Amino acid sequence: MSSLSDKSKNGTTGKRTGEPMARSGIFRGFSELVTELGGDPYQLLNQFGVPLAALEDEDLQVPSRLMAEIWEQAAIQLDCEDFGLRIACRQDLDVTGPVKFFIQQYPNLNTLISSEWAAKFHQLQDQAEITRIEINNNIFTYSLDHQYLSAVPETQRILHSMGWGARMAREYLEPAPKVIGYYFRSQKPKNLDLYREVFQANLYFSQDVNCVCIDVEYFQREIKILNKNTRHQVDQYVEAYSQNTQLDLTLQIKQLIYKNLPSGHFKLPEIAELLDQTPRSVQRHLQQEGLTYQQLLNDVRKEMAVRYIKKGSHNMAELSSLLQYSTLPAFTRAFKSWFGETPSGYLGRPNSKD
Repeated sequence: MSSLSDKSKNGTTGKRTGEPMARSGIFRGFSELVTELGGDPYQLLNQFGVPLAALEDEDLQVPSRLMAEIWEQAAIQLDCEDFGLRIACRQDLDVTGPVKFFIQQYPNLNTLISSEWAAKFHQLQDQAEITRIEINNNIFTYSLDHQYLSAVPETQRILHSMGWGARMAREYLEPAPKVIGYYFRSQKPKNLDLYREVFQANLYFSQDVNCVCIDVEYFQREIKILNKNTRHQVDQYVEAYSQNTQLDLTLQIKQLIYKNLPSGHFKLPEIAELLDQTPRSVQRHLQQEGLTYQQLLNDVRKEMAVRYIKKGSHNMAELSSLLQYSTLPAFTRAFKSWFGETPSGYLGRPNSKD
């Protein structure tokens, strides 16, 4: 099983040399869906060594390989063969950032899809995603694959990408594309209800390629975007992204603490080495942000403690060890300093499970 035990010199979580990365925004809706299906989203991420922060910060970089493995494992554990499609149904166009604004700069879909910006957009979202365009017999074929450093099942990631694209095209483009058919390498699922609802076109399984086929005439039409409120959304996105960029090193430090805390390799010199920096330079950066390393460590421990206590997946002794406290009383004291009560008292709150 893959994990993020690989050391990184560039501050991106678990990145191997040349490994494709993906924005953690693709995880939007993951936590809620897994919980609704009776699973534990935090346990799934920890199982593959992905920091829990990936469920909260949509601009973190996560190895695309691990994202695919997590989704496949979720589909298996939760007996949900259309898991990726369900995630797609929980995401709107804003999950990609200011994409709507850029779409409006192109006269038709053919120009847009062939543009340099479209290629950059795919790289921003998922560096492992590979798209191909072919036009034969007045049929426009848009194929999709993922390229990883090792063999990884991609059924759920393909379902997500194609399902999200189908929904967005139908909801935001006027007129909606007239799709000839969707083709999947995966086998035909037992239940096609959600497939039919999302794709609303002919479906073909056990094919040689993952693709969508559309009448080529559609791609020469003028693009019209429904629900135009794009400029304001772009301004908000750019402002938020700028703030995240300023705090990038701080986020990297916190992300590495999440990753390395359970294994015990979370001390400042160890984290600094992973960032290819000296402990003093890391401390100086945090001081400029009005923070200390101990504060970030405490924040991570606090967040992890609350999540695991709410899930009930570990007893207090196990949780104390997971958070690298020397003794259970030491963990209890720390918890009481955060919340003014012991873990058992916290669990007794009426809303502690919310």
